[in-house]
Amino acid sequence: MKKISLLYFLPIMLVSCIQQPEGEFSNNNLNSTLWMQSAAEYKANSITIYQAATDKLDGFINDKKHTALIEQQEGFEQLPPAIILDVDETVLDNSPYDAMLVKENKTFSNETWNYWLSLKQAKAVPGAVNFLNTAQQKGVTIFYVTNRKCAPVSDDPCPQDGQTFENLQNIGIENVLAENVMLRNEQDDWGRDKTSRRAFVAEKYRVIMLFGDNLGDFVADTVKTQEARSVLTEDNLKHWGHDWFMLANPAYGSWENVLEKPREVNLITY
Repeated sequence: MKKISLLYFLPIMLVSCIQQPEGEFSNNNLNSTLWMQSAAEYKANSITIYQAATDKLDGFINDKKHTALIEQQEGFEQLPPAIILDVDETVLDNSPYDAMLVKENKTFSNETWNYWLSLKQAKAVPGAVNFLNTAQQKGVTIFYVTNRKCAPVSDDPCPQDGQTFENLQNIGIENVLAENVMLRNEQDDWGRDKTSRRAFVAEKYRVIMLFGDNLGDFVADTVKTQEARSVLTEDNLKHWGHDWFMLANPAYGSWENVLEKPREVNLITY
C-alpha cells in the first residue's frame, strides 16, 4: 500500500458516507477527526451557529413573506413554518466511525458504515438538540433530509430509516416524526441531489431555515468544479448566516470530489 505522510495532517476527505475513493489511505483523516472530537473550538463553532439561528426563530416564524428555499418562489405565505436539516455532521456526530477507520487503518465501506448506523450511538452535534427542541416548542416542524442511503436487509427495504429515527430520538430531540426523516432512495426520485426532497417539503410548508455541512444541503449538488462552487457560494451571500447555516466538517464532503489528482496539486503555497 502506498504510504502518505501524516506530517501535514491535512483535513482531506478520505472517509465518507457519501463516496470513498478506492485505495486512499484513511489515516490522512487523523487531524480532522481529532479536531471534531477534541477541540473546544469545534464545539464553540457549532454552538455559535445554533444559538445565532435561535435568535432568528421568532422573526422568521412571524414573517409570512420569508422563505429560505430557492425552490419556493410563491404561494407559501399561509403555509406553516418548517426547518430542513441535514443529519450527518449537522445533527449527528459520526466521528467515532471515522476514528475507528483511522485507528484500524481502514477505508470507508458500506458494510462498516451500515454496522455503525445499526448501533444508533451517534451523539449530537453541539447546540443542535437545544435549537431543535426550541424551534418545535414554537410550532416549527422539523425535516431531516439525509443522504444516508436505503440498503435492504432481509425483508426490510430500508432499515437505515428506522435506525436514523431512533438515533435522533436517543440524543434527546423531542417529537421526531418518522415520516420527516427522508433518506436517499427512499422514494424513486429522491437521489443524491436533495432538490427533490426540499421541493417535497415546500409543497406543504414554508421553509424558514436550512442547515447542513455541504453545499448540496442548500442548492442543487450538481456543480463539478471548484470555481463553479465558489461562484455559487458568492451568488447566495444574502443567505449565509441569515437563513442558511453551514456547519464545519473537515472530514468529508462534495468539495473533495472536484479536486484535481494528485491532491497535492490543489495546495496553495507562498
